[in-house]
Amino acid sequence: MSNIEAESTLELIAQIASIGIIINSFELINRRHLFQNNNLFSWVLINKLRPSLARKRSVNRLINFCISYPNILWLIGIRLLSAFVILFFQTEYWLVSIAIWFLYLSGILIFNIRVVVRTGYTVFLQVILVSISMQRLFPNSSTLEVACIWVIAIQCCLVYFENGLTKLKEVKWKQGAAIYNIIRNPLYKSPISRLSILEKSTFLKTVSWSVLIFETAFPISLLGGNASLIIFLGFGLVFHFTNSWILGLGSFFWTFVAAYPAIIFCNQWLINQF
Repeated sequence: MSNIEAESTLELIAQIASIGIIINSFELINRRHLFQNNNLFSWVLINKLRPSLARKRSVNRLINFCISYPNILWLIGIRLLSAFVILFFQTEYWLVSIAIWFLYLSGILIFNIRVVVRTGYTVFLQVILVSISMQRLFPNSSTLEVACIWVIAIQCCLVYFENGLTKLKEVKWKQGAAIYNIIRNPLYKSPISRLSILEKSTFLKTVSWSVLIFETAFPISLLGGNASLIIFLGFGLVFHFTNSWILGLGSFFWTFVAAYPAIIFCNQWLINQF
């Protein structure tokens, strides 16, 4: 596949991911009270779990300045602005590059240091950003462009596979009870939480096993030709859109879908090679 196609693929990945970052930034701003002292995401509380940082006074002082309240809101605001730059100013190469580098570095502060438990969404987003950041350091390397796309595609397959494998080990997922518990969880305020069909075990098992099979078999999308590509990416779009609607996880949708251009690129690359 041509260098232009590889470059366009990386640009598309960055643009789709930026939509997820915009949504996530607005969500964080909307819940800004949680960042205040003694609240759930208070840096005063979380910092107590970071004794290694406390010993590095100069580093800790800088981190405290960046992610303590209310400065954390400025950091989120600049992330929001950076995401808009990526989405609408792709022709400005170095401006977009700075925006991508900032999103990756600020992501380390917000999603790695300022949390107790990292989510699959934030880990995968950081993989996407660091891959594109590396490519931006060497803009004339077509080999690096392709390598970065492969990293994103393989990581995407691994995330799905690991999630599916983890679920397969849990009885609640195989019985469908996990689906029921997630939808009925008051934290998500799901619009379908009161539907009577959720009381039917056959329906819950069908949905649950559909998810299990999709996630564990997702690597086939990379290796199985055009038919498998269409089936798995089509199911993936429906799967993540449904999650975003039922559970309100909009940023998850855009982050995982951002990797789909990489899956398409690598799938077609393999077809052309063999």
